[in-house]
Amino acid sequence: MLRKWARRVFFLLVGLAVIGGILHAAGLRIVQYGDGGIGFAFIKSADERAAEIEKHREAQRAQAPARPGAAGSSGPSAVRFANDRQAVTSRGHGLA
Repeated sequence: MLRKWARRVFFLLVGLAVIGGILHAAGLRIVQYGDGGIGFAFIKSADERAAEIEKHREAQRAQAPARPGAAGSSGPSAVRFANDRQAVTSRGHGLA
């Protein structure tokens, strides 16, 4: 009787190992989340992730508007900074 149960447990463990190996080969991994929890997830290879990131960056570059004053001229932010500095120094607690 004990041999019968030992044999069943053995075949169960072998079966789980084979299924686990197949899932691992398919990309299933144990992942840890930022809050300390763990779970299972199918992950992409490093090359696939790099290609996806590059594709996203290209989409962002195509979508971004051209920056005015990128040639080195003083844009609105420089004027705003000068006005803020005047306002601060006129109150007496500034960098002047």
